[in-house]
Parts: sequence; C-alpha cells; structure tokens
Amino acid sequence: MKTASRKLVLSTLAFSASLFPLVANSAELGDFYNLGKPPTKTAVRVGAIALNAPGYQGSDEQKSSVVPGIFLQASNGLFADPFNGVGYVFEPAGNLIYGVRANIDTGRSVEDALPGFEKIKARLNPGVFANYNVNEELTLKSALRTGLGDGGDGSLLNLGVTYKLYNANFVSVNLNASVKFGSSSYMQSYFGVSPAQSSASGVAAYQPSAGLAMAQVGLTGGFPISREIYIISSLSMQRLMGDAANSPIVKKKTQPAAFVGAVYSF
Repeated sequence: MKTASRKLVLSTLAFSASLFPLVANSAELGDFYNLGKPPTKTAVRVGAIALNAPGYQGSDEQKSSVVPGIFLQASNGLFADPFNGVGYVFEPAGNLIYGVRANIDTGRSVEDALPGFEKIKARLNPGVFANYNVNEELTLKSALRTGLGDGGDGSLLNLGVTYKLYNANFVSVNLNASVKFGSSSYMQSYFGVSPAQSSASGVAAYQPSAGLAMAQVGLTGGFPISREIYIISSLSMQRLMGDAANSPIVKKKTQPAAFVGAVYSF
C-alpha cells in the first residue's frame, strides 16, 4: 500500500468515526459491501445523509439526524465511506467479489428510554464480506463482523439479496432483503437484561440465545441532478425475530427506517 493511500484511508476513517455517534439508529448504516468492482480511476466524493431510524433496536420512537461523510473508492481496491466502512476489495474471482472491511457500530443510548440500562459506546467492527453476482440483476450478499469494545461484544452474520428493478441512464432502483444472525454475546448486549440491569430498572432478567435476530426488506434508489451531484435514498422495514423479538426491552418488533442524501463528485 502506498503511503499517500494509507494516510488518506486513515484520515477518512478517523473523520467518519467522529461522525457516527451522531446517527440515531443503533446499528451500522450499511450491512453489506455495495460498491462492486474497483473503478479504473479513483473516485472521491463528499456528501451528507439525513436519517430517520429507531432510537434503538426495539424502540417505539424514531429519531432523526444528519451525517456528513467522505466517500472514497480507489482503483487499487481501497474504499471508505459511512455505508461500506473502510476496507479492501480483492481482485474479483469471476462473479465473486470479496474482501475485508471495518465499520463503526453506533452503539446504543437508552438512558432516557430505558432507565437503568447503561450506554453501549460506539465501536469498531472488523469483518469480512463476499458478494456473488448471479446475473446482471441479482446479487447474493454476505457479511460477518465482530464487535470490539466494552459492553457490545459479539458477532453478527448478515445474509441478503439485491435485485435491480431498474438501472439505466445513471438511475437505479433496487429491491433488498436480508436476515441477521447474532451470537449469544451480541444478543445479550442488545436484547438481554443482566441481573444488574434488572435490579436497576425493574425489568425482568433475560438471557437470549444465539440465532436469527431480525429480517429486513427495503428499496434503495439513486439518480443524478447534475454531472457532479447524485441523490441517494432508502426506505426499509425491519422485523425483530426469535429471542430478540421476545426481549422485555423490545417495545416495537417492526421498525421503519429511511434516509436521503446527496454526494458531490470531484
């Protein structure tokens, strides 16, 4: 890796990490790697995203926030942006695109909504990803990540599919569906109630098992308004499943989320 590229990626990671605590939703912005093959020429963009998402997974309240960010996709395989995280995509093997990445989990701030529960701090999530292009319209996606940091340990496996409903003249509309499987540590961090939390809050102690945590379906789209400015948007619905849905801290099992943003290309 060249020194200039290394410095650019590290500075982008630091900038993005400083912004992620502003996000309302207590999860990653992007579950999967969505950039495809590296471009022939490095692209750098800046932008801002307005989000509306649940206050936490299982909350009955929505919160809004605005997140600025830098979007980098280098010709050598490096990438960095709020959705895809920071990482490297290897040389594609036929229709298989795979690599390593790290993104930021925004943690969980529930002191007001769930008195007696401590805040889960934002943390770095290293992991791997692999996407397979079945044809021009259909892509199978997967991502595995592990949380690093106090209070939010555990691994999360995401499996999904994207179908291109429309893709022409730089306008795209995609249908997305996915499921998430959490390790026992992940489930305990975000849906469990420890004896200490139970004593402080009055909520019954609860220890969920590893397994299916949630399913999600949504639409994403994008279109240009000029040669430099591109609009991106998403509308999704998430349903908590299994032991996650049965947690006593879950007030709403089905939760909507949406964002709209704009990026400027140099």
